[in-house]
Amino acid sequence: MLVAELRKLFEDLKKNEQSVLFLSEYDINVQIFIDSGKLLLTTPVYFGSNYIPGSVRNGIKKTPPFTKDRIMRTSLKVDEKHFRIFLQYLGAVEVFNSEKFVHLIEDFHYLAEEWRIYLDEHDKNDLVHIRSKK
Repeated sequence: MLVAELRKLFEDLKKNEQSVLFLSEYDINVQIFIDSGKLLLTTPVYFGSNYIPGSVRNGIKKTPPFTKDRIMRTSLKVDEKHFRIFLQYLGAVEVFNSEKFVHLIEDFHYLAEEWRIYLDEHDKNDLVHIRSKK
């Protein structure tokens, strides 16, 4: 991540208490709640067509292997109206230097990518396989 991008992010957070980072093809929404001293990171990890399949819903109830040894505690939020699932991190605002903040974003990005793969695999369980007659 470039220093200029970090400066812009921190300037946005200072003015608006929120900003957006673009990593890969997904965005990470960053919000700071100054009154409560909290930092919120949010990114989409699942996009349903017109519904969220049962196997995906069951998948979010389980603890996947990639989260067991992670220090960062995240949660999933289901957006029923738009058939999406978001990964969220809510933590205390610390005195961040650019290195600590980049590490936090990298960990969050890693977990988001793993959740996307995990939920896509679960999504495949609801596909109907049709065999052709020969």
